[in-house]
Amino acid sequence: MCQFLGGESPNHTDIWAGQARAARPEHPLIDSKRGCGSDEPGPGKRNQEHAETPAEPGSQDRAIGNGDGGDDDRREDQQARARPQPLPVGRDLAVLAFLPTLHDHSLSGAAAGIVRAMPPEPRRKGPERKTIPPERATMPVRSAGAPNPGDVVPSHYRWCLGCGVDHPGGLHLRVIAGDGLDMSSTLDVSKYHQGAPGLAHGGMIAAAMDEAMGVLNRHLGVPAVTVHLEVDYRRPVPVGTTLHISTRIAGAVGRKIYTEGEARLNAADGDVAVTAAALFLQVPLEHFLDNGNPEQIAAAIEDRRQGGPSWVHEVNP
Repeated sequence: MCQFLGGESPNHTDIWAGQARAARPEHPLIDSKRGCGSDEPGPGKRNQEHAETPAEPGSQDRAIGNGDGGDDDRREDQQARARPQPLPVGRDLAVLAFLPTLHDHSLSGAAAGIVRAMPPEPRRKGPERKTIPPERATMPVRSAGAPNPGDVVPSHYRWCLGCGVDHPGGLHLRVIAGDGLDMSSTLDVSKYHQGAPGLAHGGMIAAAMDEAMGVLNRHLGVPAVTVHLEVDYRRPVPVGTTLHISTRIAGAVGRKIYTEGEARLNAADGDVAVTAAALFLQVPLEHFLDNGNPEQIAAAIEDRRQGGPSWVHEVNP
């Protein structure tokens, strides 16, 4: 750090240091002839001052006479150095940005006083975790119409991006009901799911986790929509990989359903590639009828009249 402020390192930072010295050469933090951690001028600076300052008449006599005059001068000089230096102003203020680094070099005098005067930066609080069940949460009860353990959970809508069998670029997620409030899903990552060449797009992975957790609401038999989704990507997911996704309900408070899950590479016990959690809110079917595009809603109703997926036990339209 002394090299940086002193200008001994031949790089562009020395140009900045030289400009700062020209603006305020007397300041101890910028003067290249002074030590980095002391108010004492370096040998070069001391010699330069003695060479440039003309001797006063009789000064030599005072210095080599009885010593009284020389001692007084040295004491005054030491007292002047001990006085607190003024804070930097103007361009010199930029040097304050480097003081936390200089603090490790045992600063003293005015520089140390500046470091002590700088208040610590307050720690920023992260966003509230909306997907963690509160203490008052309870585990819901499986509904009478919940899928049986081991059953394949059918698609609720054939053009759904997550599970629709007729969606040309969909995820085509396959879901198996678990013994309790859990489910297992698989996703074959294809070339249609790419982000970077040969790797699955992060948004497609998030959609798969959202779908795999949303289908858990089939256990409860009440429609629900995603309110908050969190996804952590642990490993890259290459094209050609089969993701094995395990999801479960973690708790419920009123209409709020808390879920969690993880995705593993190529096996149910493979390396964890993704972890996720989501908060769902139970809503009536009118939520979809009142807010969806009328054209798609009419087409879905007609499709279901002709044998398409039924809205009975519809939970994640």
